[in-house]
Amino acid sequence: MAIPVNVTTAIRNYFSAMSSISSRSQIKSDGNKYELYVYCLTHDALSRNFTLTVRSLDRNGKFKFKCGTGRINNAYSYFEFRGFNGNDYELRNGIDIRGHMLEHEIDVCVLIKDSSMGYSLDPRHNCLKLALECKLYSNPNNLKGEARKFLGLMSDLSRIGLVTSSSSMVAGCVHFNFDFFRSFVTNIKSNIRQDIQDFLSAYTLYPQFGVLPVTFEERDFIDRIEDYSRRW
Repeated sequence: MAIPVNVTTAIRNYFSAMSSISSRSQIKSDGNKYELYVYCLTHDALSRNFTLTVRSLDRNGKFKFKCGTGRINNAYSYFEFRGFNGNDYELRNGIDIRGHMLEHEIDVCVLIKDSSMGYSLDPRHNCLKLALECKLYSNPNNLKGEARKFLGLMSDLSRIGLVTSSSSMVAGCVHFNFDFFRSFVTNIKSNIRQDIQDFLSAYTLYPQFGVLPVTFEERDFIDRIEDYSRRW
């Protein structure tokens, strides 16, 4: 699906409003652009509560957006901030997080910068404070499989694990509580696949459908993150 013009405009306006950043770089696909758009919204939401400082710009002052996945790599740009509780946090994207059993890519995330919580170049689920899955599609039928995968991903990142009877290994369970904000974010309008939204809501995975510029859904998404992050 081609990126909507209003998404591109929103990204351009975001960067032009920040004097420390002249432009974006490393953007390849429309999926990357939608992820960057959601990243921008998350930055705006957090900025209502905290002062965010950009790190790792390139020599020309460009924000190097990470378009792949992997470990924490400070060759790419990110934001950091201090919470009300004195903890240091980072807003990053495209980071692999170790769950109870597997590693999982998180499109947009906030991490507690605390080694005792599992923060490292190869971070664990314990240090997650926000995890967003970003999906840009023209066909809403594609979301069914993606929603199922998101449920499995979140179960392995849950706060408490189950000890399996056969091997004493720890496995995640989505019915346990989470210590982080999580959401499935997509451009697909909220009135098209209510069944998928209900499926995700049943597991408190906060579906955010129809997230596009100048919409109620965009404002609601920002408000939710602002409200949740007040406890940090």
